[in-house]
Amino acid sequence: MFLKSKERRLQKRYIVCWDASVEAVFPDFQGQIRVKVLNFSTKGALLHSEQVSIDNRHLFISAEKPDLNLKIFLPDMVLESKIDIRWYRLSDEKKLYEIGIGFVNFMERNRGAVDKLIKFLEKDK
Repeated sequence: MFLKSKERRLQKRYIVCWDASVEAVFPDFQGQIRVKVLNFSTKGALLHSEQVSIDNRHLFISAEKPDLNLKIFLPDMVLESKIDIRWYRLSDEKKLYEIGIGFVNFMERNRGAVDKLIKFLEKDK
């Protein structure tokens, strides 16, 4: 017997396919990885990445956690936000990491651009 699980998210998620990068700033090193944004809301997103480490430094399993910043590259703008990684897993079928992230102070920094983007995504459905 299968039970249908209840959606727990309060914010609507939009299916997208955007290029982005995650910059990781460690106390003595910084670097970045390329990612794809697969779904997006004002509170968080789902990313796909081929890697979860930079120069042998793991992004979220390390003695000192780095500050993480996501840049989403859109045709008309670049959205930027600090992020927290909420979960991750290796997708065997896709051979990629799926990474669930939460935005930190995202709307405070990007309200006008995000409102415009959400209107576009709603219209594009």
